[in-house]
Amino acid sequence: MKIKLTLIMLSLLIFLGCDNFSTKSDGSSDDDLITAIIESEQEDIAIEEMPALSRSTINQDYNDFIEMDARMAPNLGYQVSMDGKNYKPGDHNEVYFNLKGRKLVPRKGKHNRDRFKCFELVLPVTFIMPDGTSIIIENENDYGDVKTWYIKNLESKKKPHLQYPVNI
Repeated sequence: MKIKLTLIMLSLLIFLGCDNFSTKSDGSSDDDLITAIIESEQEDIAIEEMPALSRSTINQDYNDFIEMDARMAPNLGYQVSMDGKNYKPGDHNEVYFNLKGRKLVPRKGKHNRDRFKCFELVLPVTFIMPDGTSIIIENENDYGDVKTWYIKNLESKKKPHLQYPVNI
């Protein structure tokens, strides 16, 4: 009798334990939610109106982006579009969150718009900084010079201007 009771208890434990695993997201529901967010009517919102978890993720993982545009799809979630900071023009990023603020992770290839380039500048290019100084970018590593300028000039919020003509 004890053996039967033990087997029944063990079976229940395994069954209930397996049931918990079936409720975990396999990623396909994230893809479905991302699709629904993209296809829905969205309302422009401020980043501050998003859940704290979303804001924390953006601040930690996407701090090298500016010009964030947040939109909410009612009853679905959030879409945040970001463009690269002044020192890396052309970088663009789309991030999606559910209503609770959890970042939605698409399966590889589907909706994987996370950090893509709209265009790439053919080097060398010259940036005219807000104070009138020029910074010449001859290779990818030189973009750090523009970043350094902004670190030294924290009060400046203006974007640099490209000296034309520019090859894309």
